[in-house]
Amino acid sequence: MTPTKSRRENEEWDEIDREIERENDEMRAAYLQTMKLYTAEDIQGPSAKWKREGRVFAIQDGEKDLFPAFQFVDGQPLPIIRKILEALPDYLSPWQTAFWFESGNGWLGGKTPQECLKNESKVIDAAEQLAKPMIG
Repeated sequence: MTPTKSRRENEEWDEIDREIERENDEMRAAYLQTMKLYTAEDIQGPSAKWKREGRVFAIQDGEKDLFPAFQFVDGQPLPIIRKILEALPDYLSPWQTAFWFESGNGWLGGKTPQECLKNESKVIDAAEQLAKPMIG
């Protein structure tokens, strides 16, 4: 038999959910203000096709796709981005993917994956580690 929550417990969980949503909104707003982002028009290439093919990812701002600029060199997607996106777990949202690229990573000595894009094997390994179940 499953125990039922009291009204107070439900209200407390509802407040926790609202707080998490507020924090997520603040993190997204900060990301949009600090990151260099391209719109499809900025890229001058088939961004929708690249996104569909998994060569790049985009975050949503309203109805608009925004592409973090670090994925591109001279208007073209970096080949490593596709490999990283393939290695990352499927359950990550585009926002979670963006935050992963921007967050310090223990598998990369505390550096962000974005900082380590030239070390392909290490960044792909870090992405694969995220997909592995945690033990312990």
